[in-house]
Amino acid sequence: MQTKRKYSWGYLALAVVVCGVLLVSWGNLRRKQRLSEPVELSVIVRWQSSEVWENIRRGIELAAQDYNLDVMYITLTDGNSVQEQETMIDRETQLDTQAILLAAADQEALCQTVEETQKKIPVICFESGTVCPEDVMCVSADNYAMGQELGKLLLAQGVEQGQVLLVGADSPCQSIQDRKAGVLSVLEDYTISTTVCSELGEESELTEYDAVLALDTQPLEDAAQSLEHRPQKVVLLGIGGNNRIAYHMEHNVIQGIVAQNEVGMGYLAAKQAAEAVRTRASQEAPGIEYRVITKETMYERENEQLLFPFC
Repeated sequence: MQTKRKYSWGYLALAVVVCGVLLVSWGNLRRKQRLSEPVELSVIVRWQSSEVWENIRRGIELAAQDYNLDVMYITLTDGNSVQEQETMIDRETQLDTQAILLAAADQEALCQTVEETQKKIPVICFESGTVCPEDVMCVSADNYAMGQELGKLLLAQGVEQGQVLLVGADSPCQSIQDRKAGVLSVLEDYTISTTVCSELGEESELTEYDAVLALDTQPLEDAAQSLEHRPQKVVLLGIGGNNRIAYHMEHNVIQGIVAQNEVGMGYLAAKQAAEAVRTRASQEAPGIEYRVITKETMYERENEQLLFPFC
């Protein structure tokens, strides 16, 4: 009787061990299966033109290859439209996307939509985030510090007084507001009068200013195009970096820029989204490099990599 009972306990123990092994094997198999399946990722930007964010997009595409992502890109018909972004976020969620990358058009107005969406799927901001009570990861360089560097660059150009135009500085998106605050923190001790505008006026109006500071890529390109036939009549500086901006630096239209690693930003934002879907683990936002670049330094190795990442 005791022998039979001993065998029964032995069989039971063996069954428990076998079940445990099977459960572990099944769990490992499921994890491997999740890693092999593509993650459906929706990228919602705050710009109209794809050219404005071409370097970010290239970074996302590199991450898509490395982390098996199926990416849908969504640009706006009306730049920085909160309503359109809200509509796109709701639509993509209903279409069962697994994660959303968002360059937020407004740091406050999108909070409710983002917080509701985060209860269902991961939302990761890039370039411009939100100030939601619930923490939302934003992958970007330090925008306030970049604004400070832009202000220092203006002073280095010898502009310590006069009229300065801040272009694109009235946008409610977080990155622009932080850049604006950084610029003003540097200039507040100087006799510089600043004017803020969302769009550029005519070329003749720009020449009324001692300097123009563009706080985003598109305003910087627009200002350079307006001043390209009048080089060095106005000090033009800005935040952003691509082939067109580099061209205008070579021709002395733009005297200097602050450029962040946009390829790296796109890559790391997409990587974070993939890991958020597959592991569900909380993560810290990675830091993104930025550099101050002038015509004299644009062909230094590190600066060249930011301006011409795929050349």
